[in-house]
Amino acid sequence: MKKIVASFAILLISGITLLTAQDLMVLKSGVTMKVKIVSSQPQEVIYKQPEVYGDSVLTKEKKEILVLIFENGYTELVNGTSSSRRAIIPDYPANRIAFDAFGFAGRELAFHYERILPTSGLALRVPVGFIYKQNNNYNNTFNYILNLRYKFIEDESWDYDPYSSSFVDFNRSMGIRTGLSLLVYFGEPRKVRGYIAPGLVLGYFAGQYDVTRVNYDPISGMETDRKTNSYKNSEGFIGTDFMIGMSVLTSSNISIGLETGGGYGTFIKDDNYDKASGIWRFSVLVGYNWKKK
Repeated sequence: MKKIVASFAILLISGITLLTAQDLMVLKSGVTMKVKIVSSQPQEVIYKQPEVYGDSVLTKEKKEILVLIFENGYTELVNGTSSSRRAIIPDYPANRIAFDAFGFAGRELAFHYERILPTSGLALRVPVGFIYKQNNNYNNTFNYILNLRYKFIEDESWDYDPYSSSFVDFNRSMGIRTGLSLLVYFGEPRKVRGYIAPGLVLGYFAGQYDVTRVNYDPISGMETDRKTNSYKNSEGFIGTDFMIGMSVLTSSNISIGLETGGGYGTFIKDDNYDKASGIWRFSVLVGYNWKKK
């Protein structure tokens, strides 16, 4: 019965609001305030009360508020302590620059810019990653993370010999990646938002490595000689990925998030070796957010 009465009261106040073109703040104490809502934050509401305080900017904790009714008819029902996560945020930031704090684990300095589209449920993201030296590992990972399999060609003079072996030693490797992703958010703008993000991946990678051939004595098994040749390798990359993540708006300007996923692509280079590569990435994103100007 109480819920029915409360719902009826909210509908009645909403109708009055539409007629008077005025924001209303209904407190749990029963007081209804005529205000101009500047911003509805997870923990508080920033507002003005021109009839009483002129142009002064005021704040009210959400734990004191029952409902916010905007002049356009939109109603935000504040549901006790859970409102900080579940309440819809009308002025959710439209722009974000995020830094991938986990990128260093893959030897990458990674950022991205994200812009929420007018529908509020979609966003476009442009990533930029600068990749630096890898470990000395033949099947190594560029830290997007791409399984960048460096290919090398032995000298034709190196005929097959069961008493010899070859190994690779990376001297330098670097690259850059970018692309474009479409983020599809789950539900309305809230403090905690989940999303999926299919995207296009573009990259360019270059490296220098040594290939060493070691010969052994067939009787003693001891090394008899070795020969080292240096090679350079550079190639482009194109692929697609599919990410899933969660973002938490900790304040009006700061957000943190977790994201993981993978994909598949190919290296753009004319050779006879395997060009395909899997993609996998895990990110810890720290973002700075701001509204649409």
